[in-house]
Amino acid sequence: MRDRGDLGDLGLRSESFSYASSEVPQRLIANIEAREKEGKSTFALTAPDPIVVYNFDLGLEGIVQHAKKKGQTIIVAGVDQGRQRMPAYFFVRPKPAKGQSLYDAAIVKETAKRAREVWQKYRTDFREGLESKARSLVVDTGGQCFQLAKFARFGRLKRVLPRDHDELYQEFQQLMQEAYDYDKNVLWIHRLGEEWTDRINMKGEKESVKTGRWIRKPAYRDVGFEVQANVRLEKYLDKKKQAHFKATVTDCRLNQGMDGLELEDDLCSFPYLAAAIFEGEPEEWGKRG
Repeated sequence: MRDRGDLGDLGLRSESFSYASSEVPQRLIANIEAREKEGKSTFALTAPDPIVVYNFDLGLEGIVQHAKKKGQTIIVAGVDQGRQRMPAYFFVRPKPAKGQSLYDAAIVKETAKRAREVWQKYRTDFREGLESKARSLVVDTGGQCFQLAKFARFGRLKRVLPRDHDELYQEFQQLMQEAYDYDKNVLWIHRLGEEWTDRINMKGEKESVKTGRWIRKPAYRDVGFEVQANVRLEKYLDKKKQAHFKATVTDCRLNQGMDGLELEDDLCSFPYLAAAIFEGEPEEWGKRG
């Protein structure tokens, strides 16, 4: 319900105006990113259940079973892959005939057709999850989800002009923003990869070198803007070679005092993250009796 109160006294008579709400919805829309095997999916599956995982990855096997042993209710969404595999949003690219390439018009058209069927299925399933009684939705991974959208629109990932991406970016932005109309926690998982740059060496030749930074692998460019919090995970070994996991809040618009917050080991989980951001208790973000 919009509160218009006495806005007319201020000269704001249009229905467009209303007082800002003082209540913050108790759900978190976040980007969870890390390098390979540093706990992205494991962290996401500590969110309040039932959890719907939109599967674009092959990395769920074992992780889902571990979460279930801890009592989590996990639903995996995707297209049936057969052979006892978990459902996933995959499609089979057509094989070029002899003399063809992946960029031949017929191949590109067929690729787009196949990808579009899976992409449209995902869009329908995502909305169904938002409207369901599930408490958390996990997109694993957002980068591969974006690649599916790109295949569906262009039938290829390369040889696409930057100006042709505008409608794709708008579609993906709308997809991410839909979550704000619901009470679901929505976690977008992303992979990190090493950043490379070109430089001219002593011989005057151009070469690619690592910058030492880790960046989000190809994904929707404005992921960081569309979520309420960006969280980076890492795994490290101590002097005794024991593994430790850490989550660092890189930025959070809900509570900017959380920027730089680090949660390690037993605290490295969604309940402790949400409790810190919303200034509550971790138990409020766990299982319901």
